[in-house]
Amino acid sequence: MLLAHLLIIAVCAGVCYTARSSLRAQVLKIGIFASLGIIHGLVPALTTDELRNSSSMYLLDSRFTDGARTSAAWYAFASVSLLALGWGTFDSWNNRGAQLSNKAVYQVIFSRRGQALLIFMFWVSMALTLLALALQLFSTGASLSEFAQASRFEYRSRDAMMSLVWGHLMSFGFIPGSVGFFLSSRYRSLGIVFTVTLTLLLFFVFAKGTRNLPLGLLSGLGIAYVMRYPVTGKRLALFCFGASVIGLLTVSLYEVRKVMSSASLSELATTMCSVETYQESLTSDPLNYHEYLVAAMALVPEHHHYFEGATYRRILFFWMPTSWENSWKPQDTNILFARVLDPRIRGDVTIPPSIPGDVYVNFWGWWGLPALFMQGALLAWISKKMYSNVLWFTIFGAMSGRFFLLVIRGQPYDLFVMILFILVAVYLISLINPYSFSQAQRDVHALVRRSIVHGLAQRRALRKPVMPVHRLGTLRCTK
Repeated sequence: MLLAHLLIIAVCAGVCYTARSSLRAQVLKIGIFASLGIIHGLVPALTTDELRNSSSMYLLDSRFTDGARTSAAWYAFASVSLLALGWGTFDSWNNRGAQLSNKAVYQVIFSRRGQALLIFMFWVSMALTLLALALQLFSTGASLSEFAQASRFEYRSRDAMMSLVWGHLMSFGFIPGSVGFFLSSRYRSLGIVFTVTLTLLLFFVFAKGTRNLPLGLLSGLGIAYVMRYPVTGKRLALFCFGASVIGLLTVSLYEVRKVMSSASLSELATTMCSVETYQESLTSDPLNYHEYLVAAMALVPEHHHYFEGATYRRILFFWMPTSWENSWKPQDTNILFARVLDPRIRGDVTIPPSIPGDVYVNFWGWWGLPALFMQGALLAWISKKMYSNVLWFTIFGAMSGRFFLLVIRGQPYDLFVMILFILVAVYLISLINPYSFSQAQRDVHALVRRSIVHGLAQRRALRKPVMPVHRLGTLRCTK
């Protein structure tokens, strides 16, 4: 079992090491595999049986056998290896012209018309985010102070349709902070202030205790910083420090939300800085996601049948309302998995099974491993689109932090809906602007074609025979 976890660390470290030379273009790859190496390799390797038995892991009251843990360790190793193999296969097959497209995207973004487009999206995204917050207050009929003093789930899911609208509109909140790094210093400062303020409002008021949105916002700032500036030793160290802080926040905010309704600001700060907060970090969310894979392999299919691709069949019918579930559209499999872990659960508690666990429960155990190869290739395609398309560059530069989390947790349905909505919405909004994303992409293609033609011309010039020196004397000047 320990050997499997060490091999996972080695695979993920190798992938990150090979991608280090192009950090700006491989930020998705490095982030995903670094997270997988920590969650499925380092954490279970460091977690002893004594620590597991003494922890109060959320919803996992059962103690799994060594056989289940060993199977989960090797399944995780196979999953990570196939994910890396799929990603590497796509990169080697489709690496031609990547640098030209990347350079062309940056040229378009920093052109006069590209800057005007980003400024337009900066203000529109900020306005739509504020509209989302106002709609949530309006739909519940509560004031801002009532929201701040309410319990965590008091105002959540009162209106399913309004919650859906609010959730999609909040995706625009990721854009101003990220886009600001590619504009003047005035926009950069305003974008950072807006993002930090929105982070605090979401965690303490509007999405009380929810971590994925606030941490995704902060992660987006760090990723935009890497994408904006050439990587130096100092900037890399600063980025690693920021990533470490966000990693600590994922642990501390889990403890903060338990006491946030009754504690003062000073008490919350003390909780975040206390050593005791981090003592059970290896066995608490989010570092315990390997334990959910162990649970999936121990309980499925012994105590519950396989999901038979329900997560992915649900994607096909994403456009159907929730009221149509269990007819054509399968039930939310994260809710179903939570009930598999604990049949006493009632309501809409969701527990994602991790990316290997999602494949295991959906595709009949070990037979589903080839799906991880396909997912690796798909993630590589998304990474390439991020640096070859102005629209994707703008969106994923902002939402990469949340993207990491959904991938690691094994939430393909949420990932698909998020990507589809924000890409379509931002594209349609940009059509209002005189210079849209479609026009920007045409300029990218034109720059790439021009670079290719120029490169071919240079090659022909180098291959053209040079006139011998002894014949130069035969030339005569004519009047």
